[in-house]
Amino acid sequence: MDKKIKILMIAMQHSAKDDRIFYKEAMSLKKYGYHVSYLLLTDKDGYIKDMGGMILNKRKESIIFLDGIKIIGIKPPSDFITSSLNRVFLGKFQQKIISSVLKENANIYHAHEPISLRIAMKAAKITNNKVVFDCHESWVDGTIKEQLIKKIYLKKIKYFITVNSGILEHLIQGAKFTTTEIIYNCSLPALFPLAKDYPRINAPITLVHEGTLTFNRGLKNMLQVLIVLKSEFPNIKLKIIGDSPKKESHYISKFIVENSLQNNILQTGWVKYEDVSKNLKNCDIGLILYSPTKNNLFSTSNKLFNYIASNLAIVSVDLPETKKILEPLKNSIIVENNNGVKIAKAISKLIRDPKLLLAKKIASQNAYQKYNWTVEEKKLINFYKKVLTG
Repeated sequence: MDKKIKILMIAMQHSAKDDRIFYKEAMSLKKYGYHVSYLLLTDKDGYIKDMGGMILNKRKESIIFLDGIKIIGIKPPSDFITSSLNRVFLGKFQQKIISSVLKENANIYHAHEPISLRIAMKAAKITNNKVVFDCHESWVDGTIKEQLIKKIYLKKIKYFITVNSGILEHLIQGAKFTTTEIIYNCSLPALFPLAKDYPRINAPITLVHEGTLTFNRGLKNMLQVLIVLKSEFPNIKLKIIGDSPKKESHYISKFIVENSLQNNILQTGWVKYEDVSKNLKNCDIGLILYSPTKNNLFSTSNKLFNYIASNLAIVSVDLPETKKILEPLKNSIIVENNNGVKIAKAISKLIRDPKLLLAKKIASQNAYQKYNWTVEEKKLINFYKKVLTG
């Protein structure tokens, strides 16, 4: 391919080493010969950080290179007037961002959120370059600012990527997309190797939740379910891989003490993406217990694919986009609603029937042949070929 093709990823609300943006899309495009840069916001002090808060530019450099990807950090405004103007798309800071985008001389702007889409569209109006909108968070609800951007720019987008059919069906109404692709947030085989041996069942059985654990992701329900299960399986374990906000973290700590769960719950804290696989390796049942908010109903969480890649049985509440993927795979039990008693019964059923549990784990192992980033990467590269010829 033409080595001069330059892609600028723009993400104002994601970290420098975001799973999808950096590890998957940017690295895949680089592998296929594209020049890839990534423009983002630093923190208020000018630091570029990964998802766990680790500083990547210790001397506050505005440009760093990570695995051959150029990362451009834009420090957000600190004074009240500039910050206020920025909130309504006005002022010198908005101009600074557009100038930084133009300076990269990219052929394609790849925007990852509504705010980034607006920046990309503004730059494209000047350069006449192409814009790809990658909607990997649910945009069904959103802030007033995001809804305004949707109203103004959605009908102007030609090249559109998303993570599931639900978001595509929602946003395609009134849009004029010419090229679309659903690219799932599947796991990287380089970090989640395809297993050669059949899965095994651990003793004691280990339940797991991977990713940030918040109240609307089923935190309270999950802990109540554990109490019910502990009465039947005293040694059962719940592994929480990832962090929680302060309120949730305090709630978990208090709940553990009040219910004597010190020997049943293991919290790893935030884990680097490179280390997620090894933390999931000795688990048995992955949990997806999200509350039925608009965002959750339309989302497809990364943990779904990480559970599949780790050969886990899955117990999930009935979320439409999650169900579309899981149901045909026969690797899960889907509970009709977020009812703690029913969730506990589903988990208990798997624990009491080792053959069923093992069958679900093997089904996930088989599903990983289809749902992995090697498959999705080909879709991404083919999509870009269409963009270049469109």
